[in-house]
Amino acid sequence: MAPSELKNIKNCKTTRELWLKLETIYASKGPARKATLLKSLFVHKVKEGESIHQYLDNFFDVVDKLAEMDIEIHEDLLTTMILHGLPPSFENFRCVIESRDQLPKPEELKIKILNECLARVGDSKDAEDKAFMARSRRRNFGGRGGGGEKGNFKGKCFKCGKVGHFAKNCPEKEDGRSTQGSARLAQDFYISELNREEVNKVQGHSQSKWCLDSGCTTHMCGDENILEDTVTCDSVLKLATEASTIANVKGVAKINVSGGVISTANLHGTLYVPELRTNLMSVSKITDKGNTVIFNDKLAEVRNTDGKTVIIADRVGDLYFVREENTEHAQVVTRAQANSEDTSSQKPFRKGVKISLKIWHRRLGHIHMDAVSKLFDEQLATGINLSFKGKATVCDVCCRGKQAARPFTERVDRSRVPLEIVHTDVCGPMRANSNGRSKYMVTFADDYSTWCEVYFLKKKSEVLG
Repeated sequence: MAPSELKNIKNCKTTRELWLKLETIYASKGPARKATLLKSLFVHKVKEGESIHQYLDNFFDVVDKLAEMDIEIHEDLLTTMILHGLPPSFENFRCVIESRDQLPKPEELKIKILNECLARVGDSKDAEDKAFMARSRRRNFGGRGGGGEKGNFKGKCFKCGKVGHFAKNCPEKEDGRSTQGSARLAQDFYISELNREEVNKVQGHSQSKWCLDSGCTTHMCGDENILEDTVTCDSVLKLATEASTIANVKGVAKINVSGGVISTANLHGTLYVPELRTNLMSVSKITDKGNTVIFNDKLAEVRNTDGKTVIIADRVGDLYFVREENTEHAQVVTRAQANSEDTSSQKPFRKGVKISLKIWHRRLGHIHMDAVSKLFDEQLATGINLSFKGKATVCDVCCRGKQAARPFTERVDRSRVPLEIVHTDVCGPMRANSNGRSKYMVTFADDYSTWCEVYFLKKKSEVLG
């Protein structure tokens, strides 16, 4: 019930008085009420832009009210009154219906009118789309002359600085000539964009794997844990795509990588790129030193100048990943003169090779890093040779293993007698005031019986009162 209707029943004391009052106002069967309803059927006409659906609902609502007063109207008369109330835009529709030999029933006419409205809405939408397309073409071609914004634009281009065109229409952009500062670097490294789906198929941490890439111009590594004392350099790494994705190069290092056989391959001049997801081994850098790379449909082999296989890469999808049987023996030796050393020099794998602290931490069952260092420093165990201790790194396996959820409470203490525990809460202020001008309400709920009492408050301070 709307607030405006409450004033009509505020003096009623019983529900019968309330019902009779509302019946007198809204369901009166006197002559005045009948005349008002009949007049609304004959006089009301829909204006252009008004809802046809609302008009039909109101019309049949009045017919139902007249039927409750025992006033029956002939179906042909109802059909004529419905057609008479339609707006002028339905004149053709009205003529078609009236030209029939037999008028449709009111319910059938209602369905036809609603279908006509839906068809007109679809036609108007198509017309708006065509008009929008015409306006867009007019703006793009700049009117009759067709010069567009190029002929009328008097400002400077933000790309080349010349007058008469926008940056998006700059001829230098079309020719591929760019004046960005990154283009004037001494050396840019372009790599082929790897298929992310194929990389994700490979199990394990992606930064610990090496991909044999024929489109990469230099060796690149993204794992900081295997680096020490990197030589910083200022350079930019770009992807060989139109997007020109840029990543910063943090340093240059030399890496000894186990290639799945009993030997190690030295990768000199390797770039450290933190944003790199998978380590890249450049085929061009390998062949420049006299080595040979042989690809087939299952694997790839890297052979040195003596014809000995030093690296084996297995094909995973469309990529070739270095075999990882002995990748735990990988070690990094960073030197400032790394670029001057020869990549083709190979050293046979020997017993007692020095391994990093992180790998020994994993070998010994993820014991504490300090414990591994103590074993090495105090020579408490034989066979532990560390390449370098460095700072303690965070082991992701240990972090995941220490994660635990808090235990859930098995039971909740509930009250055993009424009013032992009472829950209360204050709600407000409300957007709209109540009839008594209250803005807040406070609730009291008994925990045992779940009985709840609600009290309305004009001020929040009345809770303690």
